[in-house]
Amino acid sequence: MLTFYLEWAYNFPSTNIIIPQGFPAQKEYDVMLTLTNQPREMLQREIKKQFGIETRWEVRKGARTLVVEKAP
Repeated sequence: MLTFYLEWAYNFPSTNIIIPQGFPAQKEYDVMLTLTNQPREMLQREIKKQFGIETRWEVRKGARTLVVEKAP
């Protein structure tokens, strides 16, 4: 599921990741990482490229939150 990959890529709990409604977050995907240097950063870039999204950090209700949005 995309939420799992976002959680791993950003090293952040999925409970604090906000994904827009209608986004294919529950669909299953196959991913293979063979990198030894900065695999999290590479996965972040690939997710953004493949799904056309932008991410930003916000503080909501006192908790740090990762907000995922479709790129303009």
